[in-house]
Amino acid sequence: MTVRVERTFDLPVPPEDVWDFIADPKRRAEAISVVADYDTKAGGRRATWHIELPIPFVNRTIPVKTEDVSREEPRYVKFVGR
Repeated sequence: MTVRVERTFDLPVPPEDVWDFIADPKRRAEAISVVADYDTKAGGRRATWHIELPIPFVNRTIPVKTEDVSREEPRYVKFVGR
């Protein structure tokens, strides 16, 4: 399954605060409601999300390995999950 999501927001906060959020794999994971847990890797550009889908009788999480593939500091991060 492939899911592509792109979101754009205008926020009344300093750009440095936004960058601190989008560049941090931990904070990205915490913002996704179906991420039950996550593990980050050394270097801060990789993480494994443990996804918990609200499907009856499915009693496990699904690991999704995420990795930053492009960064244009301080305005853009592209990451993928497999």
